[in-house]
Amino acid sequence: MPTTNVVKDLGITVNDSLTHGTHIAKITATAHQRVNLIARSFTSRDISMLLRAYTTYVRPLFEYNTVIWSPSLKCDVTAVEKVQRRFINLQSAYLDSEISVMPNAEVNST
Repeated sequence: MPTTNVVKDLGITVNDSLTHGTHIAKITATAHQRVNLIARSFTSRDISMLLRAYTTYVRPLFEYNTVIWSPSLKCDVTAVEKVQRRFINLQSAYLDSEISVMPNAEVNST
């Protein structure tokens, strides 16, 4: 029987040292791809629709079996948060473009 360094069980990838770094790397790469797909696919810049697409297509990647693979290393937490920050930056870029399109719109600052 061949030996392997990585085992996938119930959708969770575990390496021979029983860490989930490979799993987190895989799901963050998939999440980045999905965020890119959302950014390219939606012509509407409605924030509520983009947020719904994010919660439908990206968040389930992070929420599936988090009890088992919950990131405990700082590098893993940073990788997961990087996807979330990227989506937030995408939304703020859309808001900035809407504000620049409407120069006569009033902006309330508090």
